[in-house]
Amino acid sequence: MKVISLLSSGIDSPVATHMALSKGLEVVAVHFWGEPYTDENALESFKQIVDQVASQTTKNLAIIDKAVKIPVLRPLIAFDKEDIVSAAKQINTYDISIQKGLCCGLVPKEPTTQSSLEEILEAEEKLGFDNMVKESVAELKWLNN
Repeated sequence: MKVISLLSSGIDSPVATHMALSKGLEVVAVHFWGEPYTDENALESFKQIVDQVASQTTKNLAIIDKAVKIPVLRPLIAFDKEDIVSAAKQINTYDISIQKGLCCGLVPKEPTTQSSLEEILEAEEKLGFDNMVKESVAELKWLNN
């Protein structure tokens, strides 16, 4: 089965991607490089490693599932942060993930813990989300081994 892994420069997503690969899934890793909002080292980190925050509440995860039209898999849902950090250290991605300037600078200082589908859709519209996706696809860079 082919899956898409949203791979950040943080600790969690490389662990989740590794788990998917170890289960025999064909993984297409997608990384959002938030330039100019993140350090240029983020792209280098992504090449090397082919955060759970307060917003990942049960309610918000359910809202996300309603907002997308494809299944969302969450292989780390039952892990606590210590388990994820331990796994990252075992697969040698931890030291890369904690480098200064690598985590996405687009994460809000105070994430919402009780969002609604209407709020999500309204925020996407304000951001011009559809155009952002089109522009991102137009500027897509494939990184092959």
